Amino acid sequence: MILPQKEKLSKYHQIYVSFLIQNFRVHFRMTYVIGDIHGMLDECLLLLDEIHRHHANTSGTITIFAVGDLVDRGPQTAKTIEFLADKSNGIRSVQGNHDTWFCACMKEMSSSKPPKLIYDWLRQGGMETLASYVPEHLIKKIISDDSPALFDLIASHIPEHHISFLKQLPLMLENDVCIVTHALCTPRYYALLKQYDQKKIPEYIQLFVQWNRDAPDAPISREKIHISGHTPVQNALLFEKTNAINIDTGAVFGGKLSAVCVETLEVLSVDAKSHQFVQIRLTIR
Repeated sequence: MILPQKEKLSKYHQIYVSFLIQNFRVHFRMTYVIGDIHGMLDECLLLLDEIHRHHANTSGTITIFAVGDLVDRGPQTAKTIEFLADKSNGIRSVQGNHDTWFCACMKEMSSSKPPKLIYDWLRQGGMETLASYVPEHLIKKIISDDSPALFDLIASHIPEHHISFLKQLPLMLENDVCIVTHALCTPRYYALLKQYDQKKIPEYIQLFVQWNRDAPDAPISREKIHISGHTPVQNALLFEKTNAINIDTGAVFGGKLSAVCVETLEVLSVDAKSHQFVQIRLTIR
């Protein structure tokens, strides 16, 4: 359900919208979707605390999704994956392009193939990821040594269960109120995703739903809100005509780590610089 901005409503309707929000909180399951985490575990834990406080007055259950890009750029990828791989925390994530990239590079490091893919990844946040796993003296050697032996040694520091966890992440998650993909999807690609087993999705579909930055021209669902990340925005962005939300508020670039409560469209955020909770609203486009 899309609720309009309160300032556009009469005083009576503002009270009514507030009543609806409170009614959802008390009686229904609440669904929260977290933006791109990118190895920012401290901010993720603070945001989870805020999510559970927000849900505390609800008698219903809680569902927490994440839009992927769990790794790279930030300083705590190893700890982030260790935390998220523990299913007891209740978070389910889709696979982002950086998650896929990380897994591909670990495979390359154990082969004799040319390291171009690896160096491209290192320049796009992979160096910070390796620094969370690998001793500093080995990180420094990467600059001047591209021998298979070095790459194999580096790969040996990455726990296999971390790679297995990232590989098994689906490209889409869905419940009765929302559809979650890493990048913005379209009706065509949503239909294609639903046709395939999640483990056998063709590469061209995977590339689109992990890398697309173009806003959809039509909603992928009339009944559910489509939530994605991938493209950093200053404030969470609602594409009103297509029922889609971008929740990546650029935590790893000094912005905020945010989550949207799907049932109420309230946005919860932690500022990456101050580690303080900040109140933001959806920007409507």
